[in-house]
Amino acid sequence: MKLFESLDIPPSGTSILYLGGELMTMKEVEAITGISGKNIRFYESKGLLTPTRNIDNDYRSFTQEDIQVLQMIKSLRKLNLSIDNIALILDDRKAFVDIIVKHIQELESQIAHFSTIKNLCKQINSDAQLYMSLSKMVLEFEDLLIAQPQVLEQVLQEVGRNDVMVACAGASPSVVELLCGIQQLDANEIHKNIGPVCIEDVELCQYKIIRLYNQKLSRLALHDN
Repeated sequence: MKLFESLDIPPSGTSILYLGGELMTMKEVEAITGISGKNIRFYESKGLLTPTRNIDNDYRSFTQEDIQVLQMIKSLRKLNLSIDNIALILDDRKAFVDIIVKHIQELESQIAHFSTIKNLCKQINSDAQLYMSLSKMVLEFEDLLIAQPQVLEQVLQEVGRNDVMVACAGASPSVVELLCGIQQLDANEIHKNIGPVCIEDVELCQYKIIRLYNQKLSRLALHDN
């Protein structure tokens, strides 16, 4: 009960007093809940509430129970829960905890993803020339790696097995064979291990490899001179 109270969600069976009478118009509901008519109609279209219709003019009429549902929806939307999950919670309050646990896991995954992007953006920002050449570097990913396989082996040890597998998801068969050979990976198992990946993740992992690769090549060039 305390959990729902912290979200300003009225407990089941609680009546919300409304001095204007039992049934309310759309404008009155907007004023009480702070939810726009557009959003109320959207929630209705998704089956989250079913206001009655005035027989004379077909206008929507809302009860105290409708207000309670809308306040609950508003609070759950603050948690960035999907409409589908909100529908499940409205149907069964006991589903709330399971849905929240899963939601936390999804948020943690998103945080980790955006943290990686943030760190790479910081690295790119620290080197304007590198930033300007990023797109070209990603396009030349395969040619760069094939040129110096010895350097590549050192890079892959630093990058990590998972990032290598993600980078392979967007590479040609020849590069996949090269990377898998160095990391002792089975090319046929890569997609099973990493699951579906978006192109942004592939490019970020390729960029990490390229950046380390170029750094090592630069050090070698300085050492040779």
